[in-house]
Amino acid sequence: MTVDAIIVNWNGGDELLVAIESARRFGANVIVVDNASEFGVARGLGAHPDVTLIRSPRNLGFAAGCNLGAAAGSAGIVLLLNPDAEIVAGSAADLEQAFESSSGVIIGLPLEHTSGRSLRTSYPLPGARQLLADLFRLHSMRRRLGMDPPLQPAVDDVVTRVGWIVGSALAMRRTDWQRLGGLDDGFFLWYEDVDLGARAAKTGGTIDVAGGILVRHGGASSWSRLSRRRRQWLRIAGTHRYAARHLGRGAAAAIVAAVLAGVALDVAHWLARRP
Repeated sequence: MTVDAIIVNWNGGDELLVAIESARRFGANVIVVDNASEFGVARGLGAHPDVTLIRSPRNLGFAAGCNLGAAAGSAGIVLLLNPDAEIVAGSAADLEQAFESSSGVIIGLPLEHTSGRSLRTSYPLPGARQLLADLFRLHSMRRRLGMDPPLQPAVDDVVTRVGWIVGSALAMRRTDWQRLGGLDDGFFLWYEDVDLGARAAKTGGTIDVAGGILVRHGGASSWSRLSRRRRQWLRIAGTHRYAARHLGRGAAAAIVAAVLAGVALDVAHWLARRP
């Protein structure tokens, strides 16, 4: 097969089986990396001989899990697919054609929510202000208010630009994946896809969106299983790491200052409410 579909799982349920079956229908070789799940359906995957199952003794995080899965494959195209995502249209041949007709280093698969609502596949690389807005969930508020920027052009258009592809469904030539070193293991579960786009851009690479393919994505199944405190820490750590790597010490210091200011406000609010 010419496509390795890498699915990183942590305590996934039936949605994982849906993702696996969709990747098989797509025509990909399926590699599942189970990040030390304590429950879920991964324990029974041994009954699927055409699925390569890698059991990690500990939870490595999404980025390291993807790297582990990609290293176990040999196909010319590496496809990252979330465990709660389902490929509902297109085939591996369509993805091959997308790479043949595109110079993009990273190619995204068009996304829609399980409700049928279109989701963004690509975004511009963020600056310091965008990082701070994301850290304080201002982008989420904009989306809820219907103020999100327009979607990218129709997926059958050829779109060449610099930016990042949402990591729930992105593909790369294996040669480019290896050249860039895959995902950065230092990102556990936040900003690893943005960092990949930034590193690709620094080498002159662009991103594209494939045509003829559609992925349905429920969203954040693994993220929602984490505690609120853990999610907050991962958001802060990922944002700071990205800022330090790509925007410089000033931006990284601004992230730290904003976090400390937020903590101070929380403490002040708590003290004010004490009897």
